[in-house]
Amino acid sequence: MIIIACFVGMGVGINSLTSRKLGEKDYASVRATAEHVYFIASLLYVTIAMLGLLTSRMFFEWFTDDPSIIEYGSGYLQIINVILLPFAYLLSKLGNIDVIWYAFIAAELIGVIAVLIFFRQIYKRRIESL
Repeated sequence: MIIIACFVGMGVGINSLTSRKLGEKDYASVRATAEHVYFIASLLYVTIAMLGLLTSRMFFEWFTDDPSIIEYGSGYLQIINVILLPFAYLLSKLGNIDVIWYAFIAAELIGVIAVLIFFRQIYKRRIESL
């Protein structure tokens, strides 16, 4: 929710600023705005990724006392923060706007594979032993 709120709010503000500057035919300001937005978005991403890495274990500890679920769940969230989000971000920066859609597909496929591995580990250790 925090990620969506930050980036959607930034997108709305950027949209109004660039629309106004394009209407004024001030292309230098539009370019400067885009450069600043990429910098701010990168800082915001790094901040959110670090928060995700540092608080993933605490997040699972709020909901369960089972150490194996805490271990697997926090590891899964760390994989998402370290691999999936940067991968989607880097694919979207290749210059073509259509690449963003491929980034979503690739990130989802990697996420599905990670979930399957996560559930297989739980199945082997917890369910199969019953």
